[in-house]
Amino acid sequence: IGALLATMDIAVCPSISGQGMQQKVFEPICRSLPVITTHTAGYPFENGKEVLLAATPDDYVRHLLALRDVATRQRIADAGYTKAQSLFHEERMKTIMRDAINAVLQR
Repeated sequence: IGALLATMDIAVCPSISGQGMQQKVFEPICRSLPVITTHTAGYPFENGKEVLLAATPDDYVRHLLALRDVATRQRIADAGYTKAQSLFHEERMKTIMRDAINAVLQR
C-alpha cells in the first residue's frame, strides 16, 4: 500500500461498514494526504479542516472539485497529519496503555 499511496494526491475512502476507523482512512491521513471519507469513527477530525466528510455522491464530487486547488489539498493534508500525530504518536499510545493497565491493576 505504501507504494500506491506515494503516487496519490487525494484519498477517496467511502466507508461501507461503518465499523471503526478503517486502515484505508487512517493510513492516508498519517501520510499527509487529504482524505474524503464518510466518517471518522468518533475520532475528532474536523470536517473541512482535517478531512472532508461526504454523505452523498454529490458530496464526494464537490470535495474532489475543491481539492483541485493545490493549496486546499495541502491545507487539509497538513491539518489531518498534525491532528493524527497529536492523537496517535508513540508517547501518547504508551500513556494510554499504561493508564489502562494501571486501572485494571487497581481493581
